[in-house]
Amino acid sequence: MKHLLTISLAIILLACSTDDPPIASTSFLVVEGWLTDQDTPQYVRLTRSQEFLSTEANNFVSDAEIQVRSSRSEQFTFSHQSNGLYLSDVPFAGRPNTSYWVRISLSNGSTVESDLEMLPTTTTIDSLAFDFYLRPSEDDPQIDERVYYPIAFSKDDGSLRNYYRWKLYKNDTLFADPEHLILLSDRFFDGNAYQNDFTNFEYKLGDKITVEKLEISQNAYEYLSLLKSQTTTLGTVSSVSPAPVKGNLHYLSSTTQVLGYYGVASVRQDSLTIN
Repeated sequence: MKHLLTISLAIILLACSTDDPPIASTSFLVVEGWLTDQDTPQYVRLTRSQEFLSTEANNFVSDAEIQVRSSRSEQFTFSHQSNGLYLSDVPFAGRPNTSYWVRISLSNGSTVESDLEMLPTTTTIDSLAFDFYLRPSEDDPQIDERVYYPIAFSKDDGSLRNYYRWKLYKNDTLFADPEHLILLSDRFFDGNAYQNDFTNFEYKLGDKITVEKLEISQNAYEYLSLLKSQTTTLGTVSSVSPAPVKGNLHYLSSTTQVLGYYGVASVRQDSLTIN
């Protein structure tokens, strides 16, 4: 379910667009990528949305040429690894207050670019703790078991509006379902210390907890918020009205839609083991 959000995006956009609807047999380019301020190989993933009644398991794009460019006139090239995953040829860290965008040259001669996004600098995670609650054991309802959850303490930068995404891992495995997409703005704690009690994430004794705080742009926050509302409530009694989920990518010489998002994020991480 690692790429469920990207797949769901394609389904929602194709089925629910309020603009002129695309032809059902059309396959759209789907772009996924986040550039961070961590010194590591950066990534971009390219796939194509499934055509109507397609029997293909996957539709990876493996023959594109990818560059990430910056407002400092830097250029970073990416090479295909496998299954549509491209990694930067050299590890690098995005620089604060620098704008980045991706340029994708496809084998048919067309070019896709993302909008510029400026990389912020986020504050640290001050500390990480855990607590627990009791519930009847699945093996024996007469016995209560402890369910552990993380608590992260941090402080917001009060100089401007901030937008955050939180990612949680259990034993180095990401919680990747749509309901685990945690998004916050600093509307109610601007410039103040705050804590997040992640009670919807279950751990047990001996598990390793890893928490990442990502500061993202307002556009990325709004994109992910709409994507989450579409994927987690579709078909339920609290379902939101269908709406197109518009990303930040476009063809340079075509009005054909591009699905997905290429964003930047400032990342801070902390971890502990429950013992």
